[in-house]
Amino acid sequence: MRSTWTKTLKHRIGSAGSAPTLARALALAGSLAGLAGCLVTNKNHCGLNQGACGDGLMCSVCAVDNNGCVQPDEIVDAACMFGGETTSGPTTATEPLTSSTSPTTTESTVDPTGTTTAVSPTTTSDTTTDDTVTTEDPTLTGSETTVGPDCMGDVVGNPMCGGDLPYCIDLKCVGCMGQNCGLIEPGKPACEETSGLCVECLQHSDCLNDDKPACDKDTATCKACSDHDECPATACDLETGMCLPESCVFYVDLTKSGEFPCDDAGAGTTQQTPLCTLQKAATLLQVDKPCTIKVKAGTQFQTAPTIIPAGNITVAIIHYGNTLPSLQVPMDPALTVQAGNRVYMRRIAITNSPPTANPAIECTGAALWLDNQRISNTRTALHALDCKVHVRQSIIFGHTFGGLDIQGTDINKAQLWLENSYITSMMSSIFGAVRLIGAVKADVLYSTIALVKSVVPPFECIGGFSGTINVRNSAVIGPDPRFGAGCMGKVTITTTYESTESMQPELIGTFSTFNGGQLQAKIDGPLTDGAVWKTGDPKVDQDGTPRPKVDGAADYAGADRPVR
Repeated sequence: MRSTWTKTLKHRIGSAGSAPTLARALALAGSLAGLAGCLVTNKNHCGLNQGACGDGLMCSVCAVDNNGCVQPDEIVDAACMFGGETTSGPTTATEPLTSSTSPTTTESTVDPTGTTTAVSPTTTSDTTTDDTVTTEDPTLTGSETTVGPDCMGDVVGNPMCGGDLPYCIDLKCVGCMGQNCGLIEPGKPACEETSGLCVECLQHSDCLNDDKPACDKDTATCKACSDHDECPATACDLETGMCLPESCVFYVDLTKSGEFPCDDAGAGTTQQTPLCTLQKAATLLQVDKPCTIKVKAGTQFQTAPTIIPAGNITVAIIHYGNTLPSLQVPMDPALTVQAGNRVYMRRIAITNSPPTANPAIECTGAALWLDNQRISNTRTALHALDCKVHVRQSIIFGHTFGGLDIQGTDINKAQLWLENSYITSMMSSIFGAVRLIGAVKADVLYSTIALVKSVVPPFECIGGFSGTINVRNSAVIGPDPRFGAGCMGKVTITTTYESTESMQPELIGTFSTFNGGQLQAKIDGPLTDGAVWKTGDPKVDQDGTPRPKVDGAADYAGADRPVR
């Protein structure tokens, strides 16, 4: 805070008090409370009462105690003296500035060079004048002009501040840049530079609460995690919204030579000391100890079947490195998930050539989340009994027996969520895209089912099917009927595109590409505006293209929203 000021003040002629001196008193009062962001004005201060003090005392607009009345020798800076408009030394003059009948008045001041300067405030017809008060500041090489404080009062929510300068700090409206947001607004440690506002987060590392570890970039607020990328050190426990602990992480890289050769006899807890097989990592999992297994594409494929031990085991199997790792298990399921397990798998390809594994994944009495998976060219992609299965942003294609085989004895245990995914390009001899047996509930959202050739419809409901099927914002393409007789009366179809094409040449007006099971929608083709986005729907499509994110907005039906 400056000890002396050079100030230009506009005031009305005819006021009883000394406006420049009163301005100092107000500035002083504001500056004393500036760090706290509030203004406290002492109405009994001598500076607000014509400089009145008791015998032997003088009025200092810089003093706070005793209503500003001090001993004369205590006034070190003449600028603090009420009515003291020169810096030539202490004076007892307390006569306020008043208007004159003359339109021009002159008073003598001393500039920093010691030269006396004449300053001529002028009075106009509307009785407005400019008075300049100059004092010496040894820290300045020239003078600085200010017109009072920008703001006084609360730091946050101050009505004098707004826009990208929302905070009142040290009498100035400022933005958050260069400020400590954690002190300005506790719980909002990050600075959003464009708006000037302190916010909860700009990146995931800004979120420090375990139950809200992820940053919602749209709202700059912390939330429960819903994607594994939101927990970069491990993975997201998608059912709790919390990141899995960093205390249990195993690394798998089937590369037996080079700088960091694998060793199944080792600990496998760092990238420099990886295990060789996913199978070995699974044997190290423990009940009630959530863990992450990170798999890298090594110089060899993973060919050994992986079995998660039964019991309350939570594990995320995710990739690391630049190349998608692949499980190529010849006969047995590549992955077996058992009763009590909660298993997450992301970006781990499962394939055979020729198709032999039946199924690629076996699940019994567990919860299974498949994200960004590519499961192809096996006999059956998945067989599940009383499992809660989530398939998101995945591609399932090329299977010879069928896609997803979901069976249930209890509708509360046997459920399928198929979201933002493809089931395509199959020549199936047993069933089509999805087979539901017994008590099963299925929800299909923003998914594409096409080019699935089978002796039965793409959706088949058998074995006393007693569940429900809800299909929304999807594309279901194939010859009639697309839903088997056992599904009738139990399926609800909303804002979904349906057509009868069964051959790829017939679909060139609907899709622009047919690569690897991924049928990308044609811009302005028949899938355009076939869906309606609702709050809570996926914010991106299968390959990450943003969706409208406006409740009620029209969108492309199916797994893909093309980029214009």
